[in-house]
Parts: sequence; structure tokens; C-alpha cells
Amino acid sequence: HILVIPNSKISIYSRLWCVYEAYLGTTMEKVCLMPATPHARRQGYSCAKVLLVPFILGLLTSLLWRYAVYPKYGPHGVLKVTFS
Repeated sequence: HILVIPNSKISIYSRLWCVYEAYLGTTMEKVCLMPATPHARRQGYSCAKVLLVPFILGLLTSLLWRYAVYPKYGPHGVLKVTFS
């Protein structure tokens, strides 16, 4: 296999060495792979999943822990005293 990695500065077809390597690979019947640029929407969705999902799960877990597991304790584990 030959993996072609494009560069945002210059095209792979303008570099003679890259063109020659791709030519050699195809003449030797190798598989040439070139990764595609990700779509902006798909890339944004992936970033949102990676960043937001753990944040939301952590927030929900802390709220559940705070109000369901230890509801009578205030901040820093101090017993809350309420006067009516």
C-alpha cells in the first residue's frame, strides 16, 4: 500500500517526487490511498460529540450525586441546617 498525504500548502501533483512515487506504486500494482478532506459539518459534529457529551454526562452525574445520593449535605460535605 502507498499512503498519499496531501499538504494544505502545496499540491501533491506539483511535487515531482510525490508524482514519481505514485507512478511507481501504480506500476507495481500497489493500492494508493489518499485521505479526503473532512466535511465541515461532519467535522463540527464530531467535535461536538467529543467535547459536549463528556461535559454533559459529568454535569448530570455530579447533579445526581449531589441531590440524590447526599441530599441532606451542603457544599463541602457539611450537614445543612434549615430553620422553618
